[in-house]
Amino acid sequence: MDRIRAFNERLADWITAALSSMWAAYLFTGLALVSLPQALAGGIAPTVTWTAQTFIQLVALAVLGAGQDKQTRRWAATLRETHDAVLQQLEGVTELVAALHAKHDAVHSPEPS
Repeated sequence: MDRIRAFNERLADWITAALSSMWAAYLFTGLALVSLPQALAGGIAPTVTWTAQTFIQLVALAVLGAGQDKQTRRWAATLRETHDAVLQQLEGVTELVAALHAKHDAVHSPEPS
């Protein structure tokens, strides 16, 4: 069952990546434009229907998916940068605390008699 689940997840990831690309948007634009002359010849209602049901569903969703993928990559890069900066600051704070402990120990250590 785990093999089937793993296969389904890989397939879903591949399909999502393929359909959320600008190449898919270009392909869907070409496909949608095939039916445009017939929609225009039919008047306003078929043109509106073509725009809403054909063009937007085929093209806009692929473009939105590609844009979301780009935003996700940008967000991940920002998250990595923030993580690295926080770790760097933590290292500095750790060094400062160690230095303060050393000074505290030096001040409060009993003097040899």
